Amino acid sequence: MIIVIQFLITAVITIPALWVGMKLTAIFIGMGKGAVYCSFWQIAVVSVVSAVVALIPTIGEVASFAIFYYLLWKFTEAGVMELVMMVLFSKIVSILAVMYLMLTIGTLLQ
Repeated sequence: MIIVIQFLITAVITIPALWVGMKLTAIFIGMGKGAVYCSFWQIAVVSVVSAVVALIPTIGEVASFAIFYYLLWKFTEAGVMELVMMVLFSKIVSILAVMYLMLTIGTLLQ
């Protein structure tokens, strides 16, 4: 049951975090506010596949990061620096969101 919850939290948080990361990258490199690298469904595929791979014991986190980067590269056809920025922005947003969620849950359970 905990594995299912971990998967759902990871996938559900990564999808909007990647969308925000894509938008921030587009604005940062000067593409404008309306620029999009790929569709929402492609982002969902990247996030879900990455979350599934992250469940593999021992090598899951590293393999998840590599697959996350590879699938983004395939779907977006963006340059290396753009992908690095997207991944960094999305991972930072994901980490902050998970920390906030855990703090909120911890506060509610006390």
